[in-house]
Amino acid sequence: MGFAGKVAVVVLDGFGLDPQVEWSIVTSIWHRLNAGQRKAVLGNAGGDEELALASLAPTSHGVARVLSRKHGRDFKAEFARIRKAHEELEDLAGESRLEEVFTSQRQTAAREATYAPWVANTPFIYDLRQENATWITRAAGVFAGHADLRPEIMGNSDTGHQQLFNLAVARQIPAFLTDMITSGEFFELAALNADLMRANDGATVVFKTLLSGEHGDDGFVHSAWPHLEAFLKLYFEVLKLPAARLQIEAVLDGRDSPGRSSMRYEERDGVFRFGFLRKLKKLLMKYEAQNSLRWIIGRQFMDRDYKGGMIRKEYEMLTGGTGRFSNCIDAAFQLVEQDHAAGYTDPQIEPIVIGYPVPVGKNTVFFNGIFRADRQEPITAALLGLRDFIRKQAEQKQRLDTWDGFTWIKAPEQLVMWSMIDYHDAFAAAGSRSVFQDTPHEHNVLHLLNESGRDFRFLFLTEGVKEKHMGLFSRGRRSQPLAPAENQHILPTYGKADGILSDNDLWKVPQMRHPEIAAELTMQLKAGVYDVIAVNFPGPDMIGHLIDEHFESCVDTLKSLDKALRAVIAAARTNGYTVLLTSDHGNVEHAGPDHGNNDVLTTVLLSDGSDLSVQAPPEDEARLFDVARTILEVLGMSPEELNCPEIPAALQDSVKRLVGVSLVTR
Repeated sequence: MGFAGKVAVVVLDGFGLDPQVEWSIVTSIWHRLNAGQRKAVLGNAGGDEELALASLAPTSHGVARVLSRKHGRDFKAEFARIRKAHEELEDLAGESRLEEVFTSQRQTAAREATYAPWVANTPFIYDLRQENATWITRAAGVFAGHADLRPEIMGNSDTGHQQLFNLAVARQIPAFLTDMITSGEFFELAALNADLMRANDGATVVFKTLLSGEHGDDGFVHSAWPHLEAFLKLYFEVLKLPAARLQIEAVLDGRDSPGRSSMRYEERDGVFRFGFLRKLKKLLMKYEAQNSLRWIIGRQFMDRDYKGGMIRKEYEMLTGGTGRFSNCIDAAFQLVEQDHAAGYTDPQIEPIVIGYPVPVGKNTVFFNGIFRADRQEPITAALLGLRDFIRKQAEQKQRLDTWDGFTWIKAPEQLVMWSMIDYHDAFAAAGSRSVFQDTPHEHNVLHLLNESGRDFRFLFLTEGVKEKHMGLFSRGRRSQPLAPAENQHILPTYGKADGILSDNDLWKVPQMRHPEIAAELTMQLKAGVYDVIAVNFPGPDMIGHLIDEHFESCVDTLKSLDKALRAVIAAARTNGYTVLLTSDHGNVEHAGPDHGNNDVLTTVLLSDGSDLSVQAPPEDEARLFDVARTILEVLGMSPEELNCPEIPAALQDSVKRLVGVSLVTR
């Protein structure tokens, strides 16, 4: 029972576009040209100055969006008009030797705008986008499964990979948790309340939170500020528990929020933003509980690549009080300020211990308020003493040597573990409990194909830091591999032997494992064994978070993609694979460490001799979940043939279009 075709989903992680920035750049280029050069460009555009400016862009999608919205024109027609002018300008530039001038001016203007995609100058990727069907694709806010807030909640790798393989928008956990808080259900969880009430009998309650997510554009990736407020309301107002029994671990973000946002305020539209540690202190003062803050640590130590030395820092801080000592909250804040002054950002803040906290594990109720699984899985397993679980994960990522034989992990003593969600289904067996019982997405296309009874085979391919993305998240939040269809190939991310101690060091190797991933992918495309191959190139996301201080590394990671994709696309087209080239969210094009909420581009590349043809999505605007529906169309399958559960009417009827459509047809 074969399929009609094969698909390669190539995810350029964190690679989006910003149309307004692109328009500002072409405007800047125009003013840099001399009179003769402007005359040539204007003449090529038939005297239309806006068209002349737009023709200077290496890809026409962003500038076409700006002009179509400005003048109320049809996007498709505007794009075609600009692309034609761009192609004619390229021919003119080649003949008149202006090509180098335009490229140089574009890179100079883009560098001033901190816009890495155009500084990098990636001609192969430019041509792929221009010469093949490509659509701007929504990847944030409601289109990433979040609540409809303003500003939009940014997309991220977790939400993006879920959407790419779901036939309709996959609603996200923070939205469910917010509903529980708003309805009051969160405050009435009998089992949780009973465990927290142990504080009245001498137990220590530890609350862990990542400080970000107050607004849609400063987090909601791993945590949300309203969830922190809700827990403190539960503890102090609903249960009326003593401040002396509460100990708080504050993890500093600085990747999904500005790099030093733990301490620094910023005024936007009359609102004081960020300053999360200061806001936490003010919130605790409301409950006369500022002394409850006991630990501060940077988020780089929440390492998802199972580097044992990183996890050990947090573990020993919590269980043994290991870290820099400060005698009060203000002294701890001074240490953070000193680190900032020395050039460190929030993710890099080494452990700070405030006063003399009770070690975690001795009559402790530990509540982890972070709702995303990947960075909480290793430390949770360590606190629960699950050495065999850690060993299996570390072996897969080739990190076993970083755990020092697990000698520092002790069996937990009287530890009650709670979390916002169940980070892994193995943890429940160890006694861990969660507020929200995560249910895997029933419209996940890989799961449905695996359950279809057909001889379906697919491959996940990436490197260690993105294993959960080409795994847990792409499976529709399923911890275990999809047997028998799934195979997973994970290349090790650069580590200690390469001078890479944490994610913050990855700027030193901007190409990451792109060459190796491309080589493996090319080999698999030529072998033709798999019906679907899903691959992640992580550089634009991982290096993009460091753009404030390592812009050139962001440029280099994009150059490495341009090189890597050449062999990949050729192998796909000559071996019968339709390529869906897309991204999970924006990042590297955004001039800041957070993801921003930019859209991305999705390109359909048909194989040689394919019987498929491309078809535009409604209003020429794609959604991430169009990818899943397109996978089925290429395979020659329909949702009905897979016994796909009915998609809720609320999604089908949404004016925002929250159900996927195919980007190809036969």
